[in-house]
Amino acid sequence: MGTAFTENHLYFLDKIVDSVILMYDSDKAGQNAILKVIMMCWNSSLDVYIVKMPIGDDPASLYAKGTLADYVKDKISAVDFFIDYQMTDYDNSSMKEKEGKLNLLIRSTTKSACIVDGFCDNARCNI
Repeated sequence: MGTAFTENHLYFLDKIVDSVILMYDSDKAGQNAILKVIMMCWNSSLDVYIVKMPIGDDPASLYAKGTLADYVKDKISAVDFFIDYQMTDYDNSSMKEKEGKLNLLIRSTTKSACIVDGFCDNARCNI
């Protein structure tokens, strides 16, 4: 689907599958696209997994090498990806940037827990 994943894709996938595995390029654009899809999926019933791509590779190159299945087996959850993504370059961040990253992590993972556990809805959650 490239980076053009939309709410319409999510709507239809949510009706026919229980989980999705995302595989985007390892460059910044690919990682940002994964983050965008994860954020769209917070309110869906889908389990979302991410295949972490080696630097310089993409799904087609791994397929050509015959190693794609190995990477798919090592997929990680969307929450794990999100935490890894937010913590990238954490040590080199300013205190204000660290605070922003941690606040985003807390809000996002709390929202995810609310949705998954079903103990709040969007009207009451205030996250």
